[in-house]
Amino acid sequence: MEIPNHTPGEEDCETAGAVPHNAVVAFRYRPEVLETLLRHGLAPRPDTSPEFAREALSGLYRHEIRRLRDRMLRKEFPKRDYAGRVDLLRRRYVLLKLPVTLWTLEPDDGRDSAA
Repeated sequence: MEIPNHTPGEEDCETAGAVPHNAVVAFRYRPEVLETLLRHGLAPRPDTSPEFAREALSGLYRHEIRRLRDRMLRKEFPKRDYAGRVDLLRRRYVLLKLPVTLWTLEPDDGRDSAA
């Protein structure tokens, strides 16, 4: 029996506007987003979805918040300093406040924008 060259449900993805699972998608991150991610040690490739990159950044933030709390509990700094340190940490992760839909540039559709 010959297996058709077809992925089950592929039409459903295409008609719904979703990308089929076997499609190659290249994401063009905004330069300032890339710079921020790189400062945190994250270097997304063109095939790395912004959602995946955001989840990685969020995981780093959560890790640092937990470390900060643990340091406070070990009395490495006074409890009264905790809120200020959390605020500084949030400022380092300001990218998490930006909607992920704004992390990338619009794809170039090949049309001349001057026309």
